[in-house]
Amino acid sequence: MKKYKKFSRYFVVVSFIVLVLILSINVIVDPYSMTKYNLLKIPNKFARDDRAEKISKLYMDDRYDNMIFGSSRVYVTDPLIINKYLGGITYNCGVGRARIEDQLGFLLFLQRQDKLPKNAIFGLDFYSFNENLESNKYFMKNRELNFIQNSKYSNFDMYTEKLFSIDALRASYKTLKNYLVNKQEVPRFDEYGSALSSDRISEYSNVNLAQLYFSKSRIESDKRNISTLKYDKVSEDRLLYLDTIIEICENNNMSCLFMTTPLNGQMLEEFTKDKKQRETLQTFKNELSKRTAFYDFLNHNKITDNRAFFVDTMHFTPLAGNLLFARIFHDRNVSLPEKFGVYIEKD
Repeated sequence: MKKYKKFSRYFVVVSFIVLVLILSINVIVDPYSMTKYNLLKIPNKFARDDRAEKISKLYMDDRYDNMIFGSSRVYVTDPLIINKYLGGITYNCGVGRARIEDQLGFLLFLQRQDKLPKNAIFGLDFYSFNENLESNKYFMKNRELNFIQNSKYSNFDMYTEKLFSIDALRASYKTLKNYLVNKQEVPRFDEYGSALSSDRISEYSNVNLAQLYFSKSRIESDKRNISTLKYDKVSEDRLLYLDTIIEICENNNMSCLFMTTPLNGQMLEEFTKDKKQRETLQTFKNELSKRTAFYDFLNHNKITDNRAFFVDTMHFTPLAGNLLFARIFHDRNVSLPEKFGVYIEKD
């Protein structure tokens, strides 16, 4: 009996010490920047993924005037360009491999924080509405965003999780290792949420418009990497998520713009060779037009058909991102092809 009591006391004491150590390390390193103190003056911090990092930043920052929502295909766009058109301060909420549920998750989080923006731009990826496509694993793991499994999640829950969790301890370890040993990795995104520094807006005619094509091997490689590009049915659930986004915008007097994000012309042609897939693409656009007006960048023109505006067949360059916004905000100083961003009215 005495041995049992002694073991119990040791267990309690050791557990307490471990918890204090975890809390101390996480508070000192503060990988999620939850305290604003940054005691070690660490410039670059790393969490599990970009969703976790952006949620923490949005939690600590004041409300932004404008926001961009989407996947890696809007991640590289420059928020400062939006400031030029709308004024105020803009944040890029793009995250890797985002689905429409990620965008809704961010909106619901911001709504709970009373930080919904005045203006929002949503980049809709056609392939992400695939009925057979699972939600991104990082979305599912993120308790602040995952409205599918988590019905309630308070600010207190988030704060304590970021300071006491093993996940935060891993992030602290990665941050310290980079700070003390590597000193080479940089954050996934800048202070305004953009993954890459962007080129200034310039007329597309200043870029080499020679017909540059991706190799067949590159197209095949991209098709394998994004196997979800092939599908024959648009997800009803994801259309409902889009409905909810539109409802939040209307109920909160937000000005919201929607666009379909472009594919390189070669990949678009590869996809639409199949009759069923052409029909699915048209169904997708029809379903969008039933719900909202949008700018359609999923078509052929001198920009989308030119490799110079794409990193690969799925992702456009920062300059092309600037041109997207030039079209959306009707910048008369930028000459653009007529079919680049066709405005589709709500049906």
